[in-house]
Amino acid sequence: MTRRVLGFTLVEVLVAAGLVALVGTYLGRLASAGREAVQQSEGQSQAAQILARLGGEAQRGNPQVVPPGGTRLLEGAALAELLGREAPGYRAEVRSSAGAEGLREYALRVCWGGGAGCVEGRVQGPAP
Repeated sequence: MTRRVLGFTLVEVLVAAGLVALVGTYLGRLASAGREAVQQSEGQSQAAQILARLGGEAQRGNPQVVPPGGTRLLEGAALAELLGREAPGYRAEVRSSAGAEGLREYALRVCWGGGAGCVEGRVQGPAP
């Protein structure tokens, strides 16, 4: 009478464990890339909202936003005061130049993540 052993050999178990490890590594990398893409998208969306707010304030000639000439940097408390909420990690730059018909042209740039990404826009408004 022959005895039959049920189960897997050591080689089969090791091959299966290796495959599970490879699939796990691949899925981990996919999840990490997905998280990075979401963070980038969230940063860009928030920066675009800040840019729109700054553009509206520049069009109204708000002296907190528009420089009389040259460039004004807004970050930290100054940006939070203008927005009415904290915006950690965001930095705004407003550059003023002469425009047509007595208006000033304002180049706006909002960056996040230490310069990881920026959005830009232009508006015209009155001089401060």
